[in-house]
Amino acid sequence: MVPGLPESFPADDVPLYDATVIAGSTGEPTAPYDWSVVLQPAGPPKVIAEAAGDLLEDAGFTEGAGSDLPRLQVRQYSNSDYEVGLTVTRTGDGNTMTYLVTRKD
Repeated sequence: MVPGLPESFPADDVPLYDATVIAGSTGEPTAPYDWSVVLQPAGPPKVIAEAAGDLLEDAGFTEGAGSDLPRLQVRQYSNSDYEVGLTVTRTGDGNTMTYLVTRKD
């Protein structure tokens, strides 16, 4: 188990970018997500988002809509079981990367 991940997070099904987890939570019954994970990766946001996307695609996810800006990357991925929203934002001297994962019913 990765430190900081919610205990129920489906780490075997939803691969995360290799970076320090700074927060993780499980959504409430009425939340628009089941899990949220915030990481602190190093490097250019576009490179990070592309590498994270490659991990998800290698795990069987398909890329959906997204935005490609120099300081902000927004991506969506899905497979038969999960929807994943991924953002990488340049924040001062570092980055904040957020995964919002929703179980498909």
